[in-house]
Amino acid sequence: MNKMTSPSPSAPCALVSGAALWLACLLGVFATSSDAASNRGAFAALDPSARATAWGVSSVVLTERSESGRLNPAGLLRLAEREVSVSYADLFGLGLVSQTQVHAGFVFARYDYVHEGASIEKKRLPPPGRLAFGLSIAQLRGDVGFEGDNLPQTTYSENEVGLSLAWRSYRGTYVGAQLRLLSADSDLEATKASGNTVGLGVQRDFGAFRLGATADNVFGSLDWDEGVDEPLPRRYSVGLAWFGFDSRLRLAGAWSALGEDGKGSTVGGAVDWRPYDVCSLRGGLDQVTDVGGTEWEPSAGLGFTWQGLTIDWGFRPNGNDLGTTHRWSASVEI
Repeated sequence: MNKMTSPSPSAPCALVSGAALWLACLLGVFATSSDAASNRGAFAALDPSARATAWGVSSVVLTERSESGRLNPAGLLRLAEREVSVSYADLFGLGLVSQTQVHAGFVFARYDYVHEGASIEKKRLPPPGRLAFGLSIAQLRGDVGFEGDNLPQTTYSENEVGLSLAWRSYRGTYVGAQLRLLSADSDLEATKASGNTVGLGVQRDFGAFRLGATADNVFGSLDWDEGVDEPLPRRYSVGLAWFGFDSRLRLAGAWSALGEDGKGSTVGGAVDWRPYDVCSLRGGLDQVTDVGGTEWEPSAGLGFTWQGLTIDWGFRPNGNDLGTTHRWSASVEI
């Protein structure tokens, strides 16, 4: 997950009542939290899967499943089959804020026709595909009750729908782009917004190595109800991975920076080991730096695959002692 701070002063949040103060505390949980990269304000880049939670910032180069549309859309080309996945997390284990996500990936042009004597056989090709599409739906929701204060329950939610496209480019480079449609809503007056943003990603293999890079929020902004246009901070990430022992062992390192003015950065490494075909062990360590200081954040996770169904679990202790986030994901090939 990524470090967040409260929405910028330009965001028109009229927090004047007791309920508003409680909601401000809720959002403050995100303001001091951290995960795989640094971010601020609404729509921080939270992990889209348990795998991403375990890998941390190195997800930019390791991703190759349906959640790639959110992590690095170029990775969608590496899907072996069409896939749908669901992810859920109670952030920081506080019971205050939850995040639910659904991702789908569809690969096209995966077949070729092979002439064998007088017959023609339709043969399935291995990854990568020639063209891939992705769909992502995510909701972050926070609910706060006010027992004894004669105040109603207050809810804040962030919703987004992402559409991704990935294709092959020059000399084996995979390129991807994602458009996200955003909306924020709450029971508090003037805490509503809508917007859109565009992100780009690339991946390329060099023998046993892979290079991956992304640029998030290249274009886009949030329009708040009171007419304030708030730009979303750009984030740049780059990573390098090594694949060994028939890709059963993967080692990766990555770096991420938020904005052109150096608001925050993350550097880290990850390992993914598959000792058996049905089991994967993952771990990572990130150093997150922003205006609040520097924190070390370890992470780990497990994955099990059986007949096209994959169950993943990842966890990350928060660097500011807010609690540990446990994220569960389930994906199925269709």
